[in-house]
Amino acid sequence: MEIKIQSLESIHEAAREFIAAMGDNTVFALYGKMGAGKTTFVKALCEELGVSDVISSPTFAIVNEYRSDETGELIYHFDFYRIKKLSEVYDMGYEDYFYSGALCFIEWPELVEELLPGDAVKVTIEELEDGSSSDQTMTGQYIVQGIFALAGITSLLASLLNWNWFFTTRNAQTIVRNVGRGRARLFYGILGVIIIGMAVFFFVETRKAMGQPLF
Repeated sequence: MEIKIQSLESIHEAAREFIAAMGDNTVFALYGKMGAGKTTFVKALCEELGVSDVISSPTFAIVNEYRSDETGELIYHFDFYRIKKLSEVYDMGYEDYFYSGALCFIEWPELVEELLPGDAVKVTIEELEDGSSSDQTMTGQYIVQGIFALAGITSLLASLLNWNWFFTTRNAQTIVRNVGRGRARLFYGILGVIIIGMAVFFFVETRKAMGQPLF
């Protein structure tokens, strides 16, 4: 079965078509490169299934749990992109999810291939030739990475230049009162370096996953 999504405006129609074809299957492994639209499609599926909660990528949480307001049905949304070892998946008790009978939508299933149930439905999501879905999805990720970088640079510069406006803000004042201005500068300097490093790491990982050059 092939479902074509011509634009974001038609994604809910595609989601309804997909739901109608799910049958009694409960575990769906969504394959596709970074930016292909996996998370966007799962969001549409959950909304069509009656979920009214905010639906977001579980990149850091690994799994998000939703419940349909219409049927009370549980829905689990997985993102295994940041899994480094299968032991992490064992530790989270993956069997309790995969074999619960609840709907499971899994992003980056290739990283946990050997743990997927035998009856898991494999779904391949490919972007359109014009790359429109990829551009729209990746823009959000780059914005988040940019915000991380800006926050880190601000913290680092505040430490190096001893910006008074920065250290008189409410949050900074709490630290200054506890450890003194000098140690507060050191703290924010280290914090800035860490945040900048995280932004660079996520940027590099995103470009690598997309198969694109770093610069």
